Amino acid sequence: MTCDRQALLIRMGPYDMTQAIPRAASTLQEMGYDITILSLDRHKNKPDVENINGWQIIWYHSTYKPGHKLSFLWMWVRWWVWVIHKIYSGHYYLVQASNLESVVPCVLAKYIRRFKLIFDVRDPWGMNSAHSHNLLMRTFKTLERWAAARVDGIVLSQGILDKTGLYFGKKVCSLIPAVQVLNVPGRDIATDYCPPNLNGIRINFSGHISYVRN
Repeated sequence: MTCDRQALLIRMGPYDMTQAIPRAASTLQEMGYDITILSLDRHKNKPDVENINGWQIIWYHSTYKPGHKLSFLWMWVRWWVWVIHKIYSGHYYLVQASNLESVVPCVLAKYIRRFKLIFDVRDPWGMNSAHSHNLLMRTFKTLERWAAARVDGIVLSQGILDKTGLYFGKKVCSLIPAVQVLNVPGRDIATDYCPPNLNGIRINFSGHISYVRN
């Protein structure tokens, strides 16, 4: 049984590395949700659980050897198991996953738990390596598209409109509600800028997406 006031936000990395998770948490909190955030602490200097702005932050402590692929992938597997366990132990109505690292365990958990899953995509692994012949990158691309077809909604936070939406394919974006958020407002791109028609994907801009991009 889910609780219609519980929201879980997940990022395999510090939740406050960008404004993505804090912004979503603040918005959902204003809508009446109780917020829990799962986040990765690679330096092992965070408490297991802390409360910030009324949000419960649960940290997963893990490190991996830079440049060591097996160590990196093993961390992913352990992170996925931990995320699935946390979802099973809670009763969430809404779960938001940021990128491939977090969406795969959510999709797997969705076969058992019932919740609404939002895939908040910042920099798709597969799109950034679309022309790579590396087996690992091609695997990431396959996983990403597989997961995207099994969520309840997609938020595309990229400025490359004619690539990001099309990356996931017309079929996915026609079956699953998708919203594209521009990184910068149109006036900063060009006064005559006009977003392309992407098979019904709605274009929205509502403020500064990241302080890194002003």
